[in-house]
Amino acid sequence: MVERIFSDILKLKLEELCTLVKMLEDRFPSNIAANISQSSNTSQNTVSNISRSISLIECGPNKIAVIKLIKDITGLGLLASKKLVDSLPQVIKDSVDDKEFSIIESKFTSLGCKVK
Repeated sequence: MVERIFSDILKLKLEELCTLVKMLEDRFPSNIAANISQSSNTSQNTVSNISRSISLIECGPNKIAVIKLIKDITGLGLLASKKLVDSLPQVIKDSVDDKEFSIIESKFTSLGCKVK
């Protein structure tokens, strides 16, 4: 069934695909989408040293770059990433090890953001 749905999605025109993405983003709040993404990543990658969450407290002066960074880190769409930035403070990523935490933290701080 999932493969059939995926096959049907591949047949959509770009405009139809954009409409579908917007409908999904509107239907599923950004926190739920992030949690689903995190659950999927955690179940596929068993990491023994998972202990931290990274939260974005303040956006800083370059909002567009922050939205793009959140999109890259979480896998969310642009609209969901923008909603996340507009409703700070928010958890960006759960269950990260110390190495990943420091990498993500440095990316945000280089944009002038405050993270915790």
